[in-house]
Amino acid sequence: MSERHHETVRQQFRDDWPDCWERAAATLDWDREWETVLDESDAPTYHWFEGGRLNACTNCLDRHVAAGEGDSVALEWIGERGETRTLMYTELLAAVESVAAALRDRGVEEDDVVTAYTPNHPALVTTMLACARLGALHSVVPVEFDGEKLATRLQRADSTVLLTCDGFYSGGETVSTTQPVATALDEVDQAVDVIVVNRLDEGGAALAAFEHDNGGVYDYQTLRERFADATVDPVSRAGDDPLLLLFTSGTTGRPKGIVHRTGGYLAYVDWTSREVFDLDRTDTVWTAASVAWIVAYTVYGPLSVGATTVLYEGALDTPEPDRPWEIVDDHEVTVFYTATERVESFRDHGERYPARHDLSTLDVAGMVGEPVDPATWRWYDEHVGDDDCHVLDTWWQSETGGVMISIRPGVEPPKPGRAGPPLPGIEAVAVDDDGTTVNTDEIGSLLLQRPWPGMLLTLLDGSERYEREYWASYSEPEADEWVYAPEDAVRIDGDDYVEILGRADDVIELGERQLVATRVESAVTALDGVEAAAVVERRSTAKNCLVVFVVPTADGVTAKQRTETDRELHARVADRVAETAGTAARPGHVHSLSSLPETASGKLERHVLSEAANTDELDDWSGIDGSIRHLGFN
Repeated sequence: MSERHHETVRQQFRDDWPDCWERAAATLDWDREWETVLDESDAPTYHWFEGGRLNACTNCLDRHVAAGEGDSVALEWIGERGETRTLMYTELLAAVESVAAALRDRGVEEDDVVTAYTPNHPALVTTMLACARLGALHSVVPVEFDGEKLATRLQRADSTVLLTCDGFYSGGETVSTTQPVATALDEVDQAVDVIVVNRLDEGGAALAAFEHDNGGVYDYQTLRERFADATVDPVSRAGDDPLLLLFTSGTTGRPKGIVHRTGGYLAYVDWTSREVFDLDRTDTVWTAASVAWIVAYTVYGPLSVGATTVLYEGALDTPEPDRPWEIVDDHEVTVFYTATERVESFRDHGERYPARHDLSTLDVAGMVGEPVDPATWRWYDEHVGDDDCHVLDTWWQSETGGVMISIRPGVEPPKPGRAGPPLPGIEAVAVDDDGTTVNTDEIGSLLLQRPWPGMLLTLLDGSERYEREYWASYSEPEADEWVYAPEDAVRIDGDDYVEILGRADDVIELGERQLVATRVESAVTALDGVEAAAVVERRSTAKNCLVVFVVPTADGVTAKQRTETDRELHARVADRVAETAGTAARPGHVHSLSSLPETASGKLERHVLSEAANTDELDDWSGIDGSIRHLGFN
């Protein structure tokens, strides 16, 4: 049994902190070894592996080629229409060097930002690593975002190079990117060169569609061929030098531009890939999510370890809901990682779809995102995980850089509904509004009490917003105590297993009772005829009450039948809420929507529903859903 499987590792991290984090950095190749593991003199900005120098691209590619692993598969790409492309480590390295040379020819230097606006595609990974090779930053914008959101991110990053594509395939449809890109280019102040990946096979028309007055347009493949024989030496970067820029979705305000550092981020991602997912060179990893949302375990984690990473372009239910399991079967995936919301949709489709395929290669089936209810966890374990696969419910954020809370395969046993204990080296507590630790299994706000290498370096807006957003919630800058406040509500049991309840704002207080919205929603979605549900609070001077939104299962009934069905459904929903949370929680209103508002990553925008539920006129829902079917339930 390896050292990873000894519980003494956790105690060693407690006893030898912060030097314990040397074991994370030691898995990387450094141009110059660090002098200090952690420099706390500039708190709350912490500096990891001071004095060390390295290059992220070298650690993801060059070192594996040098070790004789160049013929191992680095990247398997699958298009929605069934196209595939395989790149060995030597091939990916050659592609990265050609793109790095092309970017350098366009004037990209250290600390510049290159923006990417593409779906999951080999060109995206190649460009990200090319930026890392040059010491430049990459900023990947979800291709689901509109032109205004793209413009905001281009402008704030002062990015002068944009990688995009003429379009892509999703859900059986062809999606063009020309209009959002044109909108973005019209709105930014700086000149932007556009590099276009020809995905839709439109030939020269693809480039012509991106012509603009303030920058050039270049074909990605032509640049690759022009610089095919280029050799680009990797730029040695200080451990604290920035590696990437990651914008949050901005659903609760101005999007935060998160800056991650080269040494600490890469060390933490590599370490958690090994510790949480038990990765090694023999693994094939499929993180079924957009690279824009999970950078760590689509690109840097698998490639730093030397494993194979799988990229899929399209929708997971196209052409059939068994598409994920077909890919796992065909490509012998050993580690499958996706959003909790996707697991819930797998469950809705039914076990017959995973049952069609051989999933025996899976060693780890993980999920991340919204809290998962025990029933969904057990379904995932039974129908996807089976007996020989570890099912993980992980917790982390864009800001943390990598997984923070999870069981470790072969170390801690799972507890359905609880993510697990904090990883070794991570200290987590639940506190009340005053920052006082609550009792075991009481609801509180999650606090992380020690820094860790993968933590964000700063925000694009500067250290003042960084301190205000994350550090000063429960302590003052001059206090001799550091805490990170993720603003999530949790319960922690006697074994230190953490139950993630959702955002702290999702805990609803009705009288003296605390209700967890996600738990009520899980009970509602278990009803026949309900595809999705959301619960918010309607505040009133007389008496607060719950408002429940449901998305009825599509059944093709007429409008009249739909109304009658809604009335029956709403009554059953109200009864289920009362059974689950008590009669005092019986909803004051139940509403049917054709869909719930979500972010591009599939997270529920509960604040949109909350704002609507607290308007004076409950019948006006045009801003949420144009096809709203409203029935009051009083």
